[in-house]
Amino acid sequence: MGPGEEYDTNPPGKTSSGFWVNEHKEISNDVLSAVVNLFDRIDFSKKEYHILFVMGNDLLNTDSGYATTKGTPQFDYVEWAQSFKDAVVLVKSVIELLLTYATVDIINGPGNHDFKRSFYVGQVIQEYFKAGNIRSE
Repeated sequence: MGPGEEYDTNPPGKTSSGFWVNEHKEISNDVLSAVVNLFDRIDFSKKEYHILFVMGNDLLNTDSGYATTKGTPQFDYVEWAQSFKDAVVLVKSVIELLLTYATVDIINGPGNHDFKRSFYVGQVIQEYFKAGNIRSE
């Protein structure tokens, strides 16, 4: 997949209503299309670029039991396990897309709503790319 091409993550899993699967695909494709739209505007041939990708920052909205880290009740569309899987797929897809443009440095910023779960997503992403799962062009 190169810059400017359509990107489809085809996320795994679905809820009993099917709502999140369709919503997730739409949101994921919107995010990935926005990345392509933004980075296609840059002339990467002029110099070497580094991209700083900041992830986390309340990506998942809750830590456990439909509540924030400090216990404030929150509404989530899906169960915690599915939202975790979906977040990992989306973050991995964004990073792989960014790698088609330039070198990527990643910072995982903890959120006040999902401190632990954002940390866990960061650890999964770190291990995925540490294992050599990097496909840069």
